Amino acid sequence: MKWILCLFILPVLSSFEGSREQRHMKEVHQIEVNDAITFFRMFDLDNDHFWDEEEVRRMYHIAIDDESDRAQSILHSVYDILDGNRDGFISVDEYLVHRLPEFIDHQTSESIPSKYRV
Repeated sequence: MKWILCLFILPVLSSFEGSREQRHMKEVHQIEVNDAITFFRMFDLDNDHFWDEEEVRRMYHIAIDDESDRAQSILHSVYDILDGNRDGFISVDEYLVHRLPEFIDHQTSESIPSKYRV
């Protein structure tokens, strides 16, 4: 059983090298994060093993009270891509499968795919 888990986890962990998440943590926060699970845990602020809307907002630097079209488009996009079972929470398993979408310009919705725009 341990070997099966290793066969699944090792490619996921190695694919974190050079990822958007890793670059962001190093460039913006000056923190070295070397694997996806550590990244997930860093933003699991209440340590419940899921990301909720507040945690996703913090990752994308969206204020809790920001209800703008831009904020809603980003949130809708993230949940549409990552929340596979549509329960309103993103588990570590869902994150490892899909990873966070990248929004190049966080100040506008220009980089949000049109199908996710509000």
